[in-house]
Amino acid sequence: MLTIIAYSLSKAHVIYASSPHAIAKSQYCLLFLPLSLHYGWTTAATLVNWNGSVAKQDPAHISTPRIMAGLGHFSAAVATLLGSYITIRQKSPVYGAVIAWALAAVSDGMRKRLIANSAPFLSEENKKKTAGYTVGAKPMQ
Repeated sequence: MLTIIAYSLSKAHVIYASSPHAIAKSQYCLLFLPLSLHYGWTTAATLVNWNGSVAKQDPAHISTPRIMAGLGHFSAAVATLLGSYITIRQKSPVYGAVIAWALAAVSDGMRKRLIANSAPFLSEENKKKTAGYTVGAKPMQ
């Protein structure tokens, strides 16, 4: 579902960005800024959901640590390339900023999980708190 939303927003973004007329600041803030934010966010969420769907598969065959690490690196590269391309091609720095923010958030979450998992003296509850899990939420396995 998110993939379709991101694709639809990409089509609207191209049309709006390729407008031959100069865009007033008020129009930019009212129309193009929210569109770029939503387009960037749904793009990032799509990549995260794709990774999540693979992570939910059989860990013995599909979602092995090696495959998940490779997929994570591939997704980060895709997000970086897509963010750079759209930012430059469509002159939309907001889209690139949203993608960069999402990549920074993913990086921070992974760093926290690595710290929590490498601390043997922490209880499971404290590991979850250190990693930033919501109380009551189960981490993906």
